[in-house]
Amino acid sequence: GDGRLDFYTPAAEIGVSSIVRALVSGSASVDLLFYVQRPDGRFLEKPTYRQELTVNISISKGSVSLPLFKLVKDNRNATHLVLASDDDELRMFAPVPAQLFSEKSNKLNLMLPQNGELVQAADLNQDGRTDLVLAYGSQEASSEHNHQLQILRQLAD
Repeated sequence: GDGRLDFYTPAAEIGVSSIVRALVSGSASVDLLFYVQRPDGRFLEKPTYRQELTVNISISKGSVSLPLFKLVKDNRNATHLVLASDDDELRMFAPVPAQLFSEKSNKLNLMLPQNGELVQAADLNQDGRTDLVLAYGSQEASSEHNHQLQILRQLAD
């Protein structure tokens, strides 16, 4: 709400143990790091907020699949962090001025798409709040969700 642009980036520490863990389990931990722009236009060296994500890795396909994570606005134009913490749990972190987002989250249980990159955030009904469009692909854990769309409205209030 200060008019300055902030940014976030995924970051992973890669060592022998993390490579072995990724090969065995097919997943790895990645930190989502948020940096707030200071009034002088520079960014702090350390992130203002950090949230851990689990990414799926396919060695045979040579691909990394990021989980669902989006920034959504509520009707007061405050930004919330929304991310998948499991295949069936969506977590919403409320804004907190000093550190961007709360350490605690509200949880919503529902089947989430395998590919979080297909999820879109938009104000579909022009009410000032961000809605999420969950797009399910052809290889979902539950075949009943294959090629379906689900819309979550008024996610953050």
